[in-house]
Amino acid sequence: MEAAKSNLVTEMERDFVPSATLATFASERREPTVGGVPVRVSEDLVDWGVYGLEPSDPRARPFVLLRTQIMATAQRMKARCIAVTSPKAGEGKSYVAANLATAISRVADVCLVDLHLRRPVVAEWFDLPAKGGTAGVLGGRQSMAEGYYRVEGERLGIIPVGLLQEDASMLVSLGTVDTLVEQLRGLPGEPLCILDCPPVLENDDMLQIARHVDAIILIAEEGKTTQGDLGESARLLRPTPVLGTLLNRSIVPAAFPS
Repeated sequence: MEAAKSNLVTEMERDFVPSATLATFASERREPTVGGVPVRVSEDLVDWGVYGLEPSDPRARPFVLLRTQIMATAQRMKARCIAVTSPKAGEGKSYVAANLATAISRVADVCLVDLHLRRPVVAEWFDLPAKGGTAGVLGGRQSMAEGYYRVEGERLGIIPVGLLQEDASMLVSLGTVDTLVEQLRGLPGEPLCILDCPPVLENDDMLQIARHVDAIILIAEEGKTTQGDLGESARLLRPTPVLGTLLNRSIVPAAFPS
C-alpha cells in the first residue's frame, strides 16, 4: 500500500476566488451523485490510507484544506478534468488523488478516474468489480456508462481501469484519450473529475494524457523526488498548466517548479 502518513504541504496558485463564488461551485444540492452502477463504501478504505469520507478523522484535514484550493481554482479556470501525477512511481499520487476526490465529495459532485493503466489501484482500494473502466473506453470496447460506479449515499463517482485486454502503451497512443475526456465532461451532474495518472518520467503515457486535461497537480516526495525531476516534469507537461506542487511526507514547503 502506497500511503503517506505525515503532513501534506502545498504550493498552489494564490489567486483564489472568493468563498461566495466557491459556494456556487459546491452547490446547495446534497443529494448523492446520479447515474452509474451503485456500490457501497468499501470497509477497507481507511486501511488503504483513504480518509476523505471520514471528515472527523484528523488525517483527512490536509485534504479538506486542499479541496478548497482546488475547487476555487477549478471554478476560476472553468476546469473539469484535473490530472494528478508525479515525476516517478511511488511518490504518493494515487494516495493524493483518492483522498482529494473523497474530500471533495463531501461538498460537491466529483469523479475519481484511474488512468494509470500499468499499475491501477483504484478498483482494489474501493473494492470494485473488474469489469468496465477506462481501458475499455480507450480500446473502444465499452462505453463510459459500463465502467461508471457511484458510491451509495455520496456525491462520489468512480471509474477504475477495468479489464485491460490490450497493451497499456498502445491504448494511450491510440488517440482516444480525447474521446475519453470528452465523455468525462458529459457525465451526469457535471462532476469535477480527478484523474489518477501515470508518472511523468516513467514513459510517454502522461505526456499523451496531459494534452487533453485542463490542469495538473504535481506530487513530490521529500527525500525522494529531486529538483531536477520536478523541473523536467513541469517542462514536459507544458503547455498544460501545473496548478502547483504537493509535497508528500514533508514539513517543509515545496518549491514551485519553474
